Amino acid sequence: MKLIEPDVSGKRQRIVTERLRHPDEFDPEQVKITLKQLRTRAVENLEKLKTKFKRNFQNIQTTRGHKLSYHFATDSANAVKYIKKVCGKNLNVSFNKSSTVQELLLDLKRSKFKINDTYTDELKLEGIDKFEPSNYWETPKIDQMLVWDSLSISREVKMDPELRSESKKGTVGLLGVNTVSAESGSIFLVQHLHNITRLINASDKLIFVIGLEKLLNSDTDAWFQAKCCGLFGLDNILEELFSIKGEPDAGPLKKSKRKGKTTAAEEDLLNFSRPSELHIIILDNGRSELIGTRFQSLLECIGCKACSRMCPRVRQGKRIKPGLDIPTNPRDILLSGFNRGLEFATENGLYECTTCGNCENLCPIDIPLPDLTLRMRELCVKEGLVPASYNRVSENIEARGNPYLSD
Repeated sequence: MKLIEPDVSGKRQRIVTERLRHPDEFDPEQVKITLKQLRTRAVENLEKLKTKFKRNFQNIQTTRGHKLSYHFATDSANAVKYIKKVCGKNLNVSFNKSSTVQELLLDLKRSKFKINDTYTDELKLEGIDKFEPSNYWETPKIDQMLVWDSLSISREVKMDPELRSESKKGTVGLLGVNTVSAESGSIFLVQHLHNITRLINASDKLIFVIGLEKLLNSDTDAWFQAKCCGLFGLDNILEELFSIKGEPDAGPLKKSKRKGKTTAAEEDLLNFSRPSELHIIILDNGRSELIGTRFQSLLECIGCKACSRMCPRVRQGKRIKPGLDIPTNPRDILLSGFNRGLEFATENGLYECTTCGNCENLCPIDIPLPDLTLRMRELCVKEGLVPASYNRVSENIEARGNPYLSD
């Protein structure tokens, strides 16, 4: 595991090998071109990458008393069945804010799991527990070169029996990841706050849920794409963190006054306690069905969530239909049509899209999300899955020549 974080203080030792270094010159347009080429190659070779990763992962040597396991899940239900087997009688699971993990939440709830959102808990611990979508133009702007240069590998986490904590025995952590190297089996996670560090540190059994599209050929490719996640996703993160609910003159944020609780930043500096079990789930969940179709470009997504930032339907959805298992960005709404069904997508954002094009403009690899939304609506019409309000408008136009009730 390799944790990637902004490192602007210079105090943290950077663990970056020479083969993972990149040129000092930063050109955002060239980064996008390189990223697009990387994603195209990865999607074209997903089956080969899956086979390569499985072979190399199973060859990893573990120390005595530790366990590594691999599981390929065809769908969400199969993944949750495996998770339940790992957990045994303990159905308490902590997870990070990941779109891939989000796909499992509905089935986890149905299986009586008690789930803990560590990202929300992190905000509560630091005193930032109530926020709502802000005006995106009010979000502070940070120079992209500074962000790119600040993202470094802060620590590498390895299985180490001497650092295992008996106090956390049986606890389970569920993590989505940013990228994975099929070459070495290395997992890359981008952390803007400290919830991932805390989750790893608190888990005796750690389960990684890896969407099929997260597999990259080499460490270099995985490291580059992970940095791109941090770079292009930062504005969306900042918008959440700077949109505090409250009065305009509420004043500066106050840190948590919880007694007996160590802040995330302080805990990050303590000795790292490794998990005794590490489980890998490669999740298909409808992804392989996209290959060779006009929706294949959805697999090129890197999960940065830049598309959420100026999306009217996402901002409205957060207000009127909040929920951990509801898709929160345009790409995930479309993907849900394949892994949860067209009816689910219809009820959770598909028809709220205005086709304004903001998402496509912000996407670093230009995924045509508005066009794909229209294409999915066509599929819904063929299945008879159209909101009642849309049918009324169509009937009015046919009967009266206008969408209104007047003649």
